[in-house]
Amino acid sequence: MVRFRDSTKLVFLLFICMFMTTCFSACFYFYTKNIANNQTAIVVEQHKVEMKQVEYYNEIPTGAPTKSTIENSLNSSVSINATTKNGLSMGSGTIIGSDNTQYSYIVTCHHVVADAYTNGIEITFNNGTKTQATFVGGDPKTDVAVLKISGTNHTISESILNNDQIFAGEDVYIIGNTLGLYGFSVMKGCLSQQQERQVNVPDYGVMDVLQTDSAVNQGVSGGGMFDANGTLVGMISCGYDNTVAQNVNFVLPIYKVMDVVKALLENKDAETGYGYVPGRYNIDLTIATWGDSPSYALVTDVPKNSSFYGTNKENSLMQYDLLKSIQFDDGIVQTVPSAQGLVDIFSEAKLTNKLNVGTQIKIVACENRGINNVERLVTVTVKQYVYSL
Repeated sequence: MVRFRDSTKLVFLLFICMFMTTCFSACFYFYTKNIANNQTAIVVEQHKVEMKQVEYYNEIPTGAPTKSTIENSLNSSVSINATTKNGLSMGSGTIIGSDNTQYSYIVTCHHVVADAYTNGIEITFNNGTKTQATFVGGDPKTDVAVLKISGTNHTISESILNNDQIFAGEDVYIIGNTLGLYGFSVMKGCLSQQQERQVNVPDYGVMDVLQTDSAVNQGVSGGGMFDANGTLVGMISCGYDNTVAQNVNFVLPIYKVMDVVKALLENKDAETGYGYVPGRYNIDLTIATWGDSPSYALVTDVPKNSSFYGTNKENSLMQYDLLKSIQFDDGIVQTVPSAQGLVDIFSEAKLTNKLNVGTQIKIVACENRGINNVERLVTVTVKQYVYSL
């Protein structure tokens, strides 16, 4: 009897050991699996965002796309109606990812949804159904914005990875909400050159773009340009003045757009909740030249998104400040002889890497156009720029 009880205890101990080993192994498996996923995933609201990308083509995609290819591109495209304080803004977009849990993500041009009301972005799908979109983040510098919509069963477009996958003369087509009247219009053409061109775009400056002869009209901005395999090549941005040249239009290369998309998804502002591109800053001022001898830069307006905006006179500039001198972190004091002089000082600071997020700028300003001769030292810290609706 004693031996029987001892054997029972032994069996019971072995059973406990086996059970704990199994639990530990299972926990270790899921833990290491999650770590591996997190190392390669974009995390948005604790969800992994998956995007389809084509690594390389063995052959140049040529010829007319098949019916199913076109249909897939149409189903991954959306029309956008954004209600803004200036009226209705109409554009297009492409579904480029999903978190497999709750949301799908759309890329479009920033100017399509800029200044939209918080609940004022309506999405229309190819089948005619509509839904509301939420603004995730935008980058005015590159004219890229990301939206999210509920549901993960939407068609997602594949995108190319780099410029080795584009070819001059290859067949392409674009999909967009032409004139805001004819949604999901398909317009064919070709890619006009192998490499990006540098084009001076009004309000955006010099941008690297791809050229196409596909028709681009109002309402198509933000839509996708696809190759013959239905792979997303670019995002429609702008067209040349059609009174000067016909069918000279430009798209943002999708391999560059996706870099901005990833930054907007990975970086979330703690105050607004919107995504941003690290290193961006806004030092906008509206200035004029005041006086003859001597002359100064006169502040006529300070935009709310500017690093110089605020209500504290010690760390922000005010309307009608005369700017006498400026000093960056290098300690060199420079006089400000005119509005153009201030522009030149900032341009030089950018070129010499003196101007970055976190840079402190010390400015001697004279209030109220200098009438009262009240000077003050203003210390401004250049802030990370986050676009918010």
